[in-house]
Amino acid sequence: MHISLPILLLAATIARADTTVKPVDYPPVACKHAVAASILVEDGDRGYDVVSYELDLRVDPDDESISGTVTLICRLVSAELDSLRLDLVSDLTVDRVMWDNLPQPFLHQDDKLVIPVPATARDDAKVAITYGGHPPRHGELFMGLVFRNRGPSPTDQLGQVVFNISQPSSSHAWWPCKDHPADKALVRSSWTIPDTLQVVSNGLLLLDEPVEDSWHRVTWASVYPMPPYLVGVSIGEFVESAWPCATEAGSLPLTTHVYPENAADAEVFFAPTCDMLTFLESIAGPWPFPAERYGQMAIKWGGAMEHQTSTSFGSSLISADGMFHNIIVHELAHQWFGDAMTPSEWSDIWLSEGFARYCEALWVESTEGHAAYLDFMDRIGPRRHPDLFANDRPLADPSPILTLVVYDKGAWLLHMLRAELGDMAFFGFLRDYATAADSDHVVSGDVIAAAGRAAGRDMTSWFRPWLETSVVPRLAWSLHREYGADGPHDVLTLSQLQDGLFELRVPMQVVADGDTTLIHVDLREATAVVDLNRTITAILPDPLAPLLATFGEVAAPVLSLAPPFPNPSADGDVELRYTLRQDSPVSIMLHDARGRRLALWDLGSQSATADPRIWRWNGLDDRQRSLPSGVYWFVIEGAGERVVERITLTR
Repeated sequence: MHISLPILLLAATIARADTTVKPVDYPPVACKHAVAASILVEDGDRGYDVVSYELDLRVDPDDESISGTVTLICRLVSAELDSLRLDLVSDLTVDRVMWDNLPQPFLHQDDKLVIPVPATARDDAKVAITYGGHPPRHGELFMGLVFRNRGPSPTDQLGQVVFNISQPSSSHAWWPCKDHPADKALVRSSWTIPDTLQVVSNGLLLLDEPVEDSWHRVTWASVYPMPPYLVGVSIGEFVESAWPCATEAGSLPLTTHVYPENAADAEVFFAPTCDMLTFLESIAGPWPFPAERYGQMAIKWGGAMEHQTSTSFGSSLISADGMFHNIIVHELAHQWFGDAMTPSEWSDIWLSEGFARYCEALWVESTEGHAAYLDFMDRIGPRRHPDLFANDRPLADPSPILTLVVYDKGAWLLHMLRAELGDMAFFGFLRDYATAADSDHVVSGDVIAAAGRAAGRDMTSWFRPWLETSVVPRLAWSLHREYGADGPHDVLTLSQLQDGLFELRVPMQVVADGDTTLIHVDLREATAVVDLNRTITAILPDPLAPLLATFGEVAAPVLSLAPPFPNPSADGDVELRYTLRQDSPVSIMLHDARGRRLALWDLGSQSATADPRIWRWNGLDDRQRSLPSGVYWFVIEGAGERVVERITLTR
């Protein structure tokens, strides 16, 4: 799904009216068990699996109503199952339930339709629900089945339209189903509508026949299972276009159904669809629904929705200037990431939206170059989210489900994974993940496993903080200069300051003697120290922006001490270099391995300077007595600070 920011904010704040639910009474019947209150609890399994849905519905745009029968073929998985629990809003009225062609009692309340399992029930059952009413606006996006006029204003109406947006769980706002992403089923849908209108849905058009005066019945069907939220319909007056696209599996029909006023712009706007599809095949593998088509159908809305093989596309987005071409790529990418591979739980919705958003970025990179790609990532990252998602729910537990964090932080996680793995391994991971799933459902663990195969190591600890927390890495870096036999060289210290550790690969751009070099610091613990082996003119952290992190340069310490040289020392001729950046008295002490102070040298008051001072030790204590072989510690104090270095003396 692609939703504009105003719609997301509206969906999060809009008030909804309470509804009064009246239970349906039914007579006693022979059941395996009595209907218990606990069965009204929402869950994903429920003890049965839906094999197929057949929707036979009459949609009346004038009355804004729906009526008809939905027939399920379901497999009773649990031997202890006493009731079939379906989802259906209480605003709609159930007239009859048939179980294997026999009337069956039911309870419909609290948006649940509970059907007792007959004592004679077989493992497979055919359940037909006849119902009707006026579908309410529903869910996070306040959608469901929507009745509108496609005109730009109430005084400029161009014709009736009906369409649905059912993500995340609003399918049951207009038809009875098991409204959960973990249960996919085959779908055949028949729509009885006024003959002045057309209807587009999932899969292929099978039949269009008159049924009565001024009405016709149109049937669509798909041979690929889908969860209820990916069942889509658009009813209105359409101009249809079709053209072939060469794919890895052969020629694929592409279709568009747009409102007449959008037809001219649509020809230009949707023209790149085939190029986008073949690009996505190159990174994610073959088109996942080769027996059908890929269609794009207009709706009266400000966003788009990846209904399987038949994306719903807001008519206001269709323009000849191609401003919203990224949405075409986004919804196309969903056919792999979201439709063919559907999250098992809504908490993993980033597997749909994050991957689709990142495919937008990859398309920008392929058509406009790497600089445009980086600008795109910056726009959906630090520019749009200056707090770097610190105030959002964790990516693996978003609330609301369709918050921008699952889109933008999800894409950024993949951007950072690309920097971690390198391009060759990353694009291998992307194709492996998209084509090697064990089932048509995925969880975050599938991504972690695929990344581990690409990296050749367990990636769980790398993913965990990005998925399970909202913590932002706070990184501090500093340089200090050391002096050895080969002259001065700088040492980079990089530290994590936030609560909890991340596994980071931090790019740092270093400038030395006019040359610029990019290095990567593996920051797996709290601190990493890198000897740069040269004198550095400047450092720029994270020049490629692969990390969601804040950076700060730590001021050089007021007092610093380079390691003694040489070390070990055979004759006691040792050089200590220290730097004092604040006027202060300075003293040096010498301790043995037992912590006893063996010597104290008062160096007096000294002025601040960025250049190191040199102090030499001759292997004697402060009373000029020779010290035996052993390990000793120099302690230098000044400006309120204390620094310790170790020396080994051999005789």
